[in-house]
Amino acid sequence: VGCFKYSKLASCKGSVLSVTYDREVDLSYSASTMCYDAVNNYLWIAQFSETDSSASFARCYAVNNKTTSSPTLPYQFQISTPLKTQGISVRGNRMMISSSYGRTNDSSLYSYTWDQSSKTKTLKSTKTLPPLSEGVVMGSTYAYIVYESVATEYYSTCSSPVRYFAAYNISNFGI
Repeated sequence: VGCFKYSKLASCKGSVLSVTYDREVDLSYSASTMCYDAVNNYLWIAQFSETDSSASFARCYAVNNKTTSSPTLPYQFQISTPLKTQGISVRGNRMMISSSYGRTNDSSLYSYTWDQSSKTKTLKSTKTLPPLSEGVVMGSTYAYIVYESVATEYYSTCSSPVRYFAAYNISNFGI
């Protein structure tokens, strides 16, 4: 995992971004998705597994010294995630996880309430989505999903391709 100051990204203004990381951290697992929860100041990094539920998890890291050139990510805890996790978004007491695998298999979007103090998630809703969902980002009103079916390699062979990202009203997911 590499990090750099947001100001480097903001200053590129549509041009190609060439970045040297301020800090890099090696992980002992394969990261498939991550998100930053600004409410709780945690970085969540999840691993995809198609068949092994013990290898399908998200690890939570505190983000310390984030305004310096040497931020740290001390490990906090791990939670289980659905198989085939492709995206995770945590925002305060809400969590959404996108799960998908295969061009003709439906995707799922899981919504949870999240209790930071007890480190527990409570499933509120599971919705079926078109195949090849990937990342999910929660805004204040909408959850935005990007679909891999937009890739040239998958578009013509996906059973229900989604050409652009999709916005789903969070209030429809019970969180």
